[in-house]
Amino acid sequence: MHLYRLDPPKTINFMKIYTQLTHLFLTICGIAAFSSCGDTEQPQGAPAAPTALYTSYVKDVSAVLSWSGNATSYEVAVGNAEAQAITATIYSATGLSAETEYEWKVRAKNGDIYSDWVAGPAFTTGAKPDVPTPLIEGLTLDNFPVMDGSTSTDPLVRTIACELLGYEYEWARPMGMVTWELETMLPESFINRKIQCSQTHGAFINLIEGSMWAVPEIIFSARRMSATEKEAADFYGVELIETPIALDALIFIANNDVSVNTLTHRQIQDIYTLKTTNWNEVGGNGLPIVPFVRNKNSGSQELMESIVMTEPIPDGFFEDEFSDEQKISSMYPLVTSVEHQEGGLGYTVFYYLENIVRYGNLGYQGGLKTLAVNGVHPDKATIANRTYPFTAEVYMIIRSDLDKSSMAYKIYEFMQTDIGKQIVGRSEYVPI
Repeated sequence: MHLYRLDPPKTINFMKIYTQLTHLFLTICGIAAFSSCGDTEQPQGAPAAPTALYTSYVKDVSAVLSWSGNATSYEVAVGNAEAQAITATIYSATGLSAETEYEWKVRAKNGDIYSDWVAGPAFTTGAKPDVPTPLIEGLTLDNFPVMDGSTSTDPLVRTIACELLGYEYEWARPMGMVTWELETMLPESFINRKIQCSQTHGAFINLIEGSMWAVPEIIFSARRMSATEKEAADFYGVELIETPIALDALIFIANNDVSVNTLTHRQIQDIYTLKTTNWNEVGGNGLPIVPFVRNKNSGSQELMESIVMTEPIPDGFFEDEFSDEQKISSMYPLVTSVEHQEGGLGYTVFYYLENIVRYGNLGYQGGLKTLAVNGVHPDKATIANRTYPFTAEVYMIIRSDLDKSSMAYKIYEFMQTDIGKQIVGRSEYVPI
């Protein structure tokens, strides 16, 4: 290996380079004429009048005004307002009135010498956006309660917020992402303050103990609270009210190389207690079974232990008997682990795979498949009529000490009405 450098080394004026590059960038973008210190020459004498005046980004109460020039400063006047002194060649006019025509002008300044005023293109501000009408009287963006939940219930939370507040929403797969999400017209500041996704266990703990960010008043989960969460609730003297509002299901997915298409309840139990280790023991090809599990207290794992592993298993069995590679801490990596592992088997919830992963639309149809259980394939129909064996309820959960006059409690009651059930259906969940 050869190392090269210039000899002799020279002292570099980084400030000068930075100033020149910044001036070049701003000149190319047409954003500002940059006045710098150091070695850059300052414009002298009478300044030339600004040119190439332009109006852009006109909204209901604002507009962006720009021009070209090489003066040390400028004055810009919009409508009847006083002229504002600035040093850039771009100005954001704010505090305007909606649906109003405005004229504006700008002049250059070097020291005490001004150029003539130059008028820019007049513009008319837009109309104020309509304020959506909420379904619950008195509900606003500000008094909407903080909500939290699992990864799979996040679209439900967003649907509820949009429907109650009157905002539009749609499913979309953002560029560069492999999963789908519910995109909304809700203000970003509202989503940051009011909608959390702390995953199942985190949402329960936030409701019970409080959060360092914003304490949720309502959470949503595809399971009841776990034994660990019950201990925390007892410790803090908190009682939770868990109300079912939708149906989901724990489903089993297998690598597509597996020839089996259905398993019985007992076969699944034997696989996950490591009594059955090869697919040929359940009518399949001779591949070793590689079962994946979720982390303790996750929604999927609690469902697995409560509705699938109905017979008692040793405490800590899943943590002790499965390798670190088989224990997956979140939902999407479990799906991809099964997809890429020959003989792989795993579990997740139906809603997540169907609506958020949508594996049939992303090329996964060649990598994994959903298995029937006891001959019943999971879909909306078999979940709605509960013929699929591992159907599970989705809960809306509040604390028993929630103020009955609060907006959170009003939403809690509203979501149990016929209109509330329709909202649940629009989220693609199966309403109860």
